[in-house]
Amino acid sequence: MMLEREVENKIKNMNMCIVKHTLTPKGGVEEELLNFLKGKVENLMYISHPFKEAEIIPLYTEIFAYKNGILAKQIKMPLILGPLVLFYIKDVLFTFWYIFKTGLVFDVFIGVDNLNALTGYLLKKAGRVRKVVFYVIDYSPKRFSNKLMNSIYHAIDRFVCCRVDRIWNLSDAMMEGRKERGMNIKKCSPHITVPHGNRFKSIKRYDIDKIERHRIAYLGQLRKEQGAGKLIDIFYGIKNMVRDASLIVIGTGELEDSMRKRVDELNIGGSVRFAGFVEDNSTYEELLARSAVGIAPYPSDARGYKRYSDPGKIKTYLACGLPVVTTNVPPIASKINDKKSGFAVDDDIKEIKDALFKLLTDDGLYKTYKENAISMGSDYDWSNIFNNALSLTL
Repeated sequence: MMLEREVENKIKNMNMCIVKHTLTPKGGVEEELLNFLKGKVENLMYISHPFKEAEIIPLYTEIFAYKNGILAKQIKMPLILGPLVLFYIKDVLFTFWYIFKTGLVFDVFIGVDNLNALTGYLLKKAGRVRKVVFYVIDYSPKRFSNKLMNSIYHAIDRFVCCRVDRIWNLSDAMMEGRKERGMNIKKCSPHITVPHGNRFKSIKRYDIDKIERHRIAYLGQLRKEQGAGKLIDIFYGIKNMVRDASLIVIGTGELEDSMRKRVDELNIGGSVRFAGFVEDNSTYEELLARSAVGIAPYPSDARGYKRYSDPGKIKTYLACGLPVVTTNVPPIASKINDKKSGFAVDDDIKEIKDALFKLLTDDGLYKTYKENAISMGSDYDWSNIFNNALSLTL
């Protein structure tokens, strides 16, 4: 509480700006940061650039300007399409244009990804920003399959890491990944770990007799790098062992059609529910809290950014009281095992099925792991995460 008051006193008269790229209309650490800062700072700018590959949102930039917590202005920028490089250049120019248009000097500019952090650095040089934070929510040695684009990505990353005022990494593994690529960490700006959080304080959790004891839940995009491609086959194996098992899939993405087709091929449509993209946090949190186990079957592809990241779905599962079954890919995997909040196993369908089977059928084990999951989840409430980060930054 003392830390919270200290941070609020520091930022109450500040102008802050958050700039991000996104695939979805809502959610993510950026929106949680927005919700945390709204009403706490005098002027808050939120600029959302869509990724070119975004499928469920329009491809135009949106800008939201808040004054003392109230939305004062919302702008939709012109839709401009073109090659990938030009698409990103357009994002930089849009951010520059609106920051200058406001006439404000921003005390803190939070660039979510290296391109937005670079924009913040350039705006600082232009006198429109005082302090730049590089908020790193994903990092991958092979961010792009195109070698030139990948080289540009890492060149920008190296540049901003040595020039911003503070780096917020989602996990410790991100700095290790940079070190493996030859970056001299000693030359980097001060960096702290700002892990993914959850809405623990606002989530209603249920006792075991109030949940669907044999329901597995998946939350997130239906993409290969999330492990969604093997989800249906994993569940089919469980269904053969636990007859009343069910699966709820919350999210959408490029693999949804093939996943639905696989469900039909295996004739398990009555046990699988595709809930689609659920925009409201409390709605999908309720669906999770009524489930038994959360699954995050990340593939062990060394190029995958999850090896260096801190997946949000796992923190949400824990906050909803769900023991987690995941793979030994994200850095948090070892903590899941150490805290007995679930099982982190190899990227192997049989091992994943075995872990799920234990949690679905052993009531004593499940009770213990559910209690541990809630305890672990309580450490990651967003208010704790952001108050700590800002106290170390300002």
